[in-house]
Amino acid sequence: MAQNHSNLMAGNEGQAEPSSAPATHSKIIFEMLTTLYPEVKGHVGDLLEFALCDLRHFADHHQLSFSSSDQAAQQTYLMEK
Repeated sequence: MAQNHSNLMAGNEGQAEPSSAPATHSKIIFEMLTTLYPEVKGHVGDLLEFALCDLRHFADHHQLSFSSSDQAAQQTYLMEK
């Protein structure tokens, strides 16, 4: 992904990502995952495992390479870090 994903989601193409965006996204994702997987009772490690499993199913369903997407995500993460 050539552009910062946070900026694309917020409609801020070409602008630097606010330093609070990763923390804000993390809170939102936690809320979404605890809603999606209530049986996990908020255990962060299990939430991540369940989400990654379902994202693999999502990639398969859409005929995408999870591995390639994960590698691209790693590069985006390193640029944002």
